[in-house]
Amino acid sequence: MTPLRCIAKAVLAACLAVAATGCAGARTALVAPDSRYPVSLTRGVRDADGELVPTERRLVVGKFEESVTAWGLLYSAVNITPTTDVSQAINEQVSALRGDAIVNLHIATADCALDWFIPLNVIPIWPGCTNVRLEGEIVRVLPPGAQASLAHRGAP
Repeated sequence: MTPLRCIAKAVLAACLAVAATGCAGARTALVAPDSRYPVSLTRGVRDADGELVPTERRLVVGKFEESVTAWGLLYSAVNITPTTDVSQAINEQVSALRGDAIVNLHIATADCALDWFIPLNVIPIWPGCTNVRLEGEIVRVLPPGAQASLAHRGAP
């Protein structure tokens, strides 16, 4: 066997190994352009004056939870869901608990069931997907001078 043929077989074997692992998936940009409430990845939230609200004036009133699925084709090169708007979920959940903001927002992704069909993932038109999970704390900002009671702080 010639060295060129050995190299060609090695390259082919490497390509097949990569293809067999599955390349399906998806990507999306999370947006909330119509949210009526501020959302923070940290515990901080600002009041109407732009100042950080101290811990004593933040009362956790519940938990924000939302799950969405992003879709893609051609190994995620074609975004079927280039953006995912979570404004409605934010507005509904915060309003229902009479909150003022979401803090400590955590975003996690995981593969979805379609990605488990590894032999089919080699086909470029096989759709890929990614499950996106959002979790955070819904807080109510108390007026200046008021303090959240220790019994209710951090409680959903």
